Amino acid sequence: LPTSADRERAEGPLVMGVVGVVSGVLFGATNVGVQLVAFVRSFDLSHGVFVGVVALVFVGINGLRVGAAGALGLYPDAAFALASAAAAVPAVAGVAVGTRLRDRVSERLRRGLVLGLLTVIGLRLILGGAGVA
Repeated sequence: LPTSADRERAEGPLVMGVVGVVSGVLFGATNVGVQLVAFVRSFDLSHGVFVGVVALVFVGINGLRVGAAGALGLYPDAAFALASAAAAVPAVAGVAVGTRLRDRVSERLRRGLVLGLLTVIGLRLILGGAGVA
């Protein structure tokens, strides 16, 4: 684990600003979401396999992010790093629950729920960025 001096340097506004800008540019420029969906769709997989593949790729990418942040000393302590890694559990559980519910819920309702949820998330991000929420 990094020393307190390493943490102080890493938590400084200049370093955090640079990390934020670089990660934002890299993720924005290389966001695999759209390309991944198009690539996986080209294989003509069943909907269940498609959702599973996309979910696992995103969990894997975020797992790498947690590991890289830990290796770079961006977490204040090991407990925080473990909490970040544990945050993947609800995502995996959500995929498992969604798999079981998929056959019981119509596609139209599923699409409506997903679009509604994405709308709420988008509005919350916009309002948060504007300092309202």
